[in-house]
Amino acid sequence: MAISRTRGCVYALLGTMLLLMGSCWLLLDEMMTERIHTYKPVEAVARGDQEELGSRCSNFELPEATVCMEWFTYDNDVINHPPYKLTIRVSPRTTDLRRVTVEDVSLSSSRGRRYAFADSIRFPVAVGLDTMRSWLKLEPALAFDHRGGETIRTQTRLRLSLPSGDRVVVLRTRWVPTVVERFSPIV
Repeated sequence: MAISRTRGCVYALLGTMLLLMGSCWLLLDEMMTERIHTYKPVEAVARGDQEELGSRCSNFELPEATVCMEWFTYDNDVINHPPYKLTIRVSPRTTDLRRVTVEDVSLSSSRGRRYAFADSIRFPVAVGLDTMRSWLKLEPALAFDHRGGETIRTQTRLRLSLPSGDRVVVLRTRWVPTVVERFSPIV
């Protein structure tokens, strides 16, 4: 009888320890996950591809280059609130690509608002093709109503310079508000 009582206490103690470890694991997991209120293309949200949604960038594949566009906020401490800033990055897929120029970016809202970038942005703007200067940041950041479900449409006109001549590409994108969970290391 004494052996079974001791065994029961050991099992109860082990069960309690496992329960505490599981609770600590869930708490740590919750602390290491950040929920980012961002804008993603409607097609990516419809597909529900978590890898694509969790990525910083929304990629647009062209034969000559991959164009990455991202909406993000200024303040990393208050990452879930507007204003949002648009960045564009270009990664060449061929050595023939000499230059990429953003000729224009026009924005419109599902609420009928028209947004514009600051006068300091004079289109066309060249995007660097090397990794150090490949981000084009468009100022100022814009205060979309993420919580209210405001969707944004962009029309981005790019000029790709190739040895055979220039090619103009227009990327028309409808961006919808979404919440993305991303791993955030505790530092």
